[in-house]
Amino acid sequence: MSEPLLHAEWVRESVREVLRDADPSAWRSERAEELRRRVHEIVARVRARWAERSADPAAPRFDAHMHALAQTMERALPEGAARKPWAEFVGEVHPEYEAFVAALPSPGGPAVRPTNLPRSLFHFASAAVALTAVALLPSRGWLIAIPGAFAVYAWSMELGRRFSPRLNDRLMSFYGAVAHPHERYRVNSATWYGTALVLLALFATVPAMMAAVMVLGVADPVAAFVGRRWGKRTLRAGRSLEGTLAFMVSGTLAAGVVLAVAHAGSPLAIGVLAVLSGVAGAIAELFATRLDDNFTIPLAVGAIATLATPLLV
Repeated sequence: MSEPLLHAEWVRESVREVLRDADPSAWRSERAEELRRRVHEIVARVRARWAERSADPAAPRFDAHMHALAQTMERALPEGAARKPWAEFVGEVHPEYEAFVAALPSPGGPAVRPTNLPRSLFHFASAAVALTAVALLPSRGWLIAIPGAFAVYAWSMELGRRFSPRLNDRLMSFYGAVAHPHERYRVNSATWYGTALVLLALFATVPAMMAAVMVLGVADPVAAFVGRRWGKRTLRAGRSLEGTLAFMVSGTLAAGVVLAVAHAGSPLAIGVLAVLSGVAGAIAELFATRLDDNFTIPLAVGAIATLATPLLV
């Protein structure tokens, strides 16, 4: 790896750690001084690199993004230790960080996802709507047609915003309250979710589909909150042991409730299916980091619940 890219990778990881530690759900006032020291270190190293770059006509294009990121960090850096200014710091720095990461030759690594309460509520609401639709729609054809129509719309918007920066800006502005900044440059999570619903409608049983949407809608935001707030032991790709366990427990409970409502079998069968659903979702969230978890989690849960049902019922 070249020296400029090694430096960029160090900046990416360092800023990622700062954003994670400054996130509102994980905030500790005693971290403030240490965070300020780390920000100053990042800014100083980027300035040194920028000075070298000014005399180098072949400097990588991601240097400009890195410099803009450092400038934003320096400008937005809070003086005190209160939670709110640091939350505002994360909100200002995060878009610049994502633009910098997107400019790297191999962005890689787990995305930084700041706490987003509207998005978490949207997760719950989407699960409730999908659950109601799956329970009430009269036939398999309807189960395929409705998410299919949404998936066609979503992928059409994805194609459109790749060719039209104006459309991309408008969509990100419209969905800004529930979108992650990195979705400006990548396929939106809702698009992956709609695609997963179509595939579930094609192969999964109705109870398995209900379990899949509820595990995603409940366990994913619960795991994110617990991981940010109490996560200490990192497993992989930024996921913590605490967050993964929270996913398993909350996913199992969510799946158990909907499977019981759907009369998916005996109490023992429902219990086993619920545990399998929670574990499958947690494994998908932990290991399938190259694909959006709004795609992998419901498919993993739907697949395991569908395959296991004939063995238990």
